[in-house]
Amino acid sequence: MNKEELDILMDKSVLGTLSAEEKTKLENHIMEQPTTQLEIQMREDIIKGFDFNQDQDLRSILDQIHQEEIKTPTRTFSLYKFTAAAVLIGVLLASYFIFITNSSNPIDSIDGAMLYASHYEIYSPSSETRSDEITIDPVMASFITAYRNQEYDKSLSIIEPLIKYADNNTLLLAGISALELEKYTQSITYFDQIIESQDYYYSDHAKWYKALLLIKTEKFTAAKALIKELAEDPKADHHDESVSLLNKF
Repeated sequence: MNKEELDILMDKSVLGTLSAEEKTKLENHIMEQPTTQLEIQMREDIIKGFDFNQDQDLRSILDQIHQEEIKTPTRTFSLYKFTAAAVLIGVLLASYFIFITNSSNPIDSIDGAMLYASHYEIYSPSSETRSDEITIDPVMASFITAYRNQEYDKSLSIIEPLIKYADNNTLLLAGISALELEKYTQSITYFDQIIESQDYYYSDHAKWYKALLLIKTEKFTAAKALIKELAEDPKADHHDESVSLLNKF
């Protein structure tokens, strides 16, 4: 029995269409070549996999191809070979779909550093504090002076020992100082404290600078949520900038 005839008999065995004569012929061959039974089992497992996934259309195609094999044995393309090819094509198509989906996602095409640089402006602090907490004026003066001189390492080191007493204006300057020094976790901690306080004035600033930080670190989904909040509130600080920035996503 040549390989082409054996392929046809194995396919018919899997599909349950063997005649009595063909069944005897295949059984005799299996006695001589026991590994044939393993290949038949493999093909049966493939068919069971199709049944499990309820892919009746694909199975129908395989059945049709099998019938064509029987009618035109010179163009035989075995069930096993076709299935392997179908699986390979499926993997390639899935990979292509994932690639196209990812490459066409606007968020994935954003240059975070460039977008950050084009919207970031240094916050100019108020000369007054809105807090009722007791602060040491000379220390606060040194802190604000260092911040205005863009000496962020110095401004942060001055305020850190007193941060638990800081009002929202001070927290905002501390958060921006940390942002400038790329101490992102510390910066977000200060911005979140302001946001959680629901201070109408400073929370808008905190949301804006936190959003810019998230853009810089390419956490675009979280950044977009904050920008959307500001864009949807016409009275919010940074409303206009947020509307413009939202269009970039």
